Formats: sequence, C-alpha cells, structure tokens
Amino acid sequence: MNIFIDLETHPGNKPNLNKADMPVPGNYKKPETIEAYRNENFDTYVEEQWHKQALNSMEGNIWAIGYAFDNNPAQCEVDTEYNMLEALDRKLHAIDYSVRREATWIGHNIKGFDLPWLFIKSAKYDLNVLKKSLPKGRYDKRIFDTMEQFNPWDFKTYVSLDKACEFFGISGKLDCNYKSFYSSCTPDQMQMVHDYCKNDVEITRELYKKLK
Repeated sequence: MNIFIDLETHPGNKPNLNKADMPVPGNYKKPETIEAYRNENFDTYVEEQWHKQALNSMEGNIWAIGYAFDNNPAQCEVDTEYNMLEALDRKLHAIDYSVRREATWIGHNIKGFDLPWLFIKSAKYDLNVLKKSLPKGRYDKRIFDTMEQFNPWDFKTYVSLDKACEFFGISGKLDCNYKSFYSSCTPDQMQMVHDYCKNDVEITRELYKKLK
C-alpha cells in the first residue's frame, strides 16, 4: 500500500519578545542608532519569529492534513489538530495491520518535515496506531521522499514541489499564499488551504509516478 501525505502548518501563539534582545546589524554601534533601528523594525521582527514557528513541531500547529491511499481520491482534513490526527489514526486502524505495517509513505520532503511532525504530534496525543505505523529513520525503505528521489545522488539538494512538477510538466499547483491568513482566517480562506493541501497530495502522486 502507498500512503501519500502532505501537511500544512500554522504558527502557535505569538512570542512575547523583548525589544532589547532584538539583534541589530553589526555595524550599528551608537545606542541611539540601535534604538531607532529596533523601534522601526521590531514589529516585523516579531512577525518573522512567529512565522518560523510553523516550521517547528514543538511550537507550531498542524493546519491541514492531506492524504491518499494508493490510487484513491485525495482527502484533506481541516479541523483542530487533535481531530485531524485522530481521524487519520482511525483510518489507519481500519486497515489490516499486516498491510499497514508494510505501507510506503510518500511525500515531498517527507523525511525532513511531514513525518517528524506526524510522529511528535501523534506521541503527544497518544495516537498509537498512527505513531506506530509511521516509518522511522532516514534509511527506512518504507519512505519515498520525492524531493530526495529527484536527485538521489545528493540528498541535501532542495527542490520545491512546484519546481519539480514544473520540470516534468505536471500542472495543477495552486496559487495560495496561505501565510497571509495566519493572523485571521475566514471560512473562504480555510477552504483555500483545504484545496491547496489536497491538490499537493494529487500532484505529489503524479510526481511519484515519474520518479519511482
């Protein structure tokens, strides 16, 4: 069985940062120059630090989970973090254990992002079917990372899903600047996140077919 997976993540609570701790350019020496720089740039600095939480599984939250089993239509969960993970846990539980334990998990940068997030979050919520179903370790043969397989001779090469699909003529990547929704998100915007995540699963599956 193949399991195609994609996560969209969201930063947690805005950090309570001290303006005096904000880094300044090394050539700024005068106290009044440093103070002026911090006053002018502090709000942007806080926003940048907040956005970075979306890359850290201990600080950020899962916003959407897209997945597909084999050639079945892609699905996407958009709910609370626990509810989404619990729904995926239940779907995995419905699959025979002998099939589930041998499943190949497929995603773009799945080793560096999606799998670590799924593991630590499933451990947090005691969702043991999901946690124990996940392949672990860089060399686990149950993982097919389309980003790595795009250049299997150099695992450090970063190629975006968009660029990889463009190279192979796989169309359909949606334009959705969902980071602009972080501060306030309307139902229409959440639908855009849902569609974006679901679509990423579909094009990742097409990319996999090219690379396998």
